Amino acid sequence: MPIAQRDRTFGVNDKQFWDWWHRVGKEQTGQDIGSRQEAEEAYQEWVDLGKPSAPKG
Repeated sequence: MPIAQRDRTFGVNDKQFWDWWHRVGKEQTGQDIGSRQEAEEAYQEWVDLGKPSAPKG
């Protein structure tokens, strides 16, 4: 899934992260990322998890 033009990346331009965020992270938190700090924290959590791939489908 490409990053949509309307999606704000807050400086985190890793497509694999955003795929994971939209399919897993966002579902777990129930909210969008609203700031650069939130994006960096979510990205670091993803890295700490071993950069898991987003589930297919």
